[in-house]
Amino acid sequence: MTKSKIPVTIITGFLGAGKTTLLNHLISQHKEKRFAVIENEFGEVGIDGALVMDAKEGIFELSNGCLCCTLNDDLINVLQKILDRDRKIEHLLVETTGIADPGPIAMTFLSDPYVKEAFRIDGIVTLTDAQFIEQQLEDQEVACNQVTMADVIIINKIDRVDSYQTDTVKNIIRRMNPGSRILLHGKDSSFDVNLLQLNAFSEQSFLSAFNNSKKQTYSYQKDTASYSNLLSPTKQVRHADIHSHSFVFKAPLDVLKFNIFIRALLTEQLNVFRIKGILNLNAVEEKILFQAVNSQYATDSMGPWISEDERETKIVFIGKKLNNTLIQGALDLCTSPEAFEPEIFYNQLNRIILGMKK
Repeated sequence: MTKSKIPVTIITGFLGAGKTTLLNHLISQHKEKRFAVIENEFGEVGIDGALVMDAKEGIFELSNGCLCCTLNDDLINVLQKILDRDRKIEHLLVETTGIADPGPIAMTFLSDPYVKEAFRIDGIVTLTDAQFIEQQLEDQEVACNQVTMADVIIINKIDRVDSYQTDTVKNIIRRMNPGSRILLHGKDSSFDVNLLQLNAFSEQSFLSAFNNSKKQTYSYQKDTASYSNLLSPTKQVRHADIHSHSFVFKAPLDVLKFNIFIRALLTEQLNVFRIKGILNLNAVEEKILFQAVNSQYATDSMGPWISEDERETKIVFIGKKLNNTLIQGALDLCTSPEAFEPEIFYNQLNRIILGMKK
């Protein structure tokens, strides 16, 4: 009797598109399944691992770079660990970092004989942010790769845009990837398809697109604008000077100072794509989840700290040509025990922001 292969769902999408939220949704909606989760981050400090709900077979987090940028042996080793566990899993979820090309990741499941014998890709699911995807497709080559390689594309957060914007994005994506299934999703909507039983991945179609990616240009037209995007070579994906800067510190952040800094950072067009963190705020007894995408940010309580020793801030800034030293200087301002003096603080912060613009 032929051994059944473990289905794999690859979840991808640009920074802030909603991948971790979808991952949590899939786990919570299928509590009967034994999942393994490979949850990849771009940055040295693991944040998303704390945001992912418990999976029955644990979370495997690979830090310090994208799966597609580090050696694929890292991924293969994790897959080996999953297979070696006593309790066998029923489904593997792979959440890529927001600047990962899913092509090389999928190739790992096809090119390694041992992995191919044990796993089968059920589908590549790409999330896009309805509000920002047009600009991302124009500016970020990897966002185009994520769309063109997908079996299912979710246009997410449609409640934040009007119907014209939604239709425009849908038409753009349809022209870039006519063979994909497109789903619309907002905060009050649900999926009418089981994303864990897609059976949508075609090895032949994928390999054709992947092999042509080095020479084929995907173009689409919007009014008089033309965007042309070339898929990247197999292993070396260039991220157009996108870097992550991670910070961990014990000193509590001053709520007012931190809010002023974040608003300045996000409104000054400084190429900050994503901020995520768990914050230790002064005068706040709970740990606070902080997330920012482009110019928008939000906070949420994560419950009480387990102990005083646990209290610390972990925060990651992802963007283009960000200055690590200047961000550190701003965080030092926000953790300074000195009383808030508006004129002094704004002058100090403005010097930092001006330095970031250079």
